[in-house]
Amino acid sequence: MSLARPLGKRLGRGRQQEVGLVVAVVLIGVYFTSRNGVFLSLENLGNIAEQSTFLGLLAVAMTFVVVSGQFDLSVGSMFGLSAIVFAVAFEAGWNVWLAALAGIASGAAMGLTNGLLSVFLRVPVIIITLGTLSIYRGTSYWISGGFPVSNFAQSSALFKFGQSGLVPWPSGLDWIPDLVLALAVVALLGHLVLTRTAFGQHVYALGSNRRAAQLAGVHVNRVQVGVLTLLGVAAGLAGVLGVAETGSADPNGGVGYELDVIAAVIIGGAAITGGRGSIPASLLGILLIGEIRDGLVISGVSLYGQIIVSGVLVVAAVAVDRLITGRGERPGSLKMDVARGISRVTQR
Repeated sequence: MSLARPLGKRLGRGRQQEVGLVVAVVLIGVYFTSRNGVFLSLENLGNIAEQSTFLGLLAVAMTFVVVSGQFDLSVGSMFGLSAIVFAVAFEAGWNVWLAALAGIASGAAMGLTNGLLSVFLRVPVIIITLGTLSIYRGTSYWISGGFPVSNFAQSSALFKFGQSGLVPWPSGLDWIPDLVLALAVVALLGHLVLTRTAFGQHVYALGSNRRAAQLAGVHVNRVQVGVLTLLGVAAGLAGVLGVAETGSADPNGGVGYELDVIAAVIIGGAAITGGRGSIPASLLGILLIGEIRDGLVISGVSLYGQIIVSGVLVVAAVAVDRLITGRGERPGSLKMDVARGISRVTQR
């Protein structure tokens, strides 16, 4: 009897989304390979993985933010400023690990600032970060003088890791960038926190319905500040690893990342209104975007065309989300949301 049941009933919504994304990744890969066989080469697959690593780190933390019902538009600027802080500190003679810690701490401070401003001013995060986006970017230009920072040694283990010279991959797997290991660890930790801890349940409850979460005893302001600080930490880590990979910190680094990251999370099935989303699906969304972008480059599509496609992906992701979640709020849905919020908080 179970074999006769429709696939949609045997798989949860999240699992359906992940299966659909895997199918999409495979089909798009087949399409671009048919146009140019270079697409499936190990070297190109390594390029896709490397380019997706930094966006993947940000997507892990952005999933928490979107699931909680918010959007952070300053993530690209936090990435850029964290990289500049790390590079400037290292150039000034700091120990490489202390400089890296300073870069990550600066990201955490920016995320914390976003959270505190949104809570104390009672303004949506998307509005606050629309302002801090420019503040953080301008600070990057101010600190660096508008020029890349690269006058430092690159012989430490951190730079070897960033440039795939540290991990002894076995023969046949040496095309995999070392940075993928960092993404794997962060993704695993993020998935466990979101799905196996009280904090993760509170994030889902907050995104499902803020009032319901409050009635269930969730400290909604703490959760909101927490997810934004977490995103700042991820941006700081990505910024530091970005410098380790390129050997330079560009004040323009991370421009446009916010659109790619948010699009990937929504493509991965996270609801734009909050309450739904998963980290594995968000990473599949990042892989899909990276695959399309790489395929367009190999196919000879201009940069302008790639920008247009990025915008189309954002609109398509929102359209799909609205088709899945439906339109409008049904009468009596608040009672259902209260019950759902209480269930999420008490379920352990």
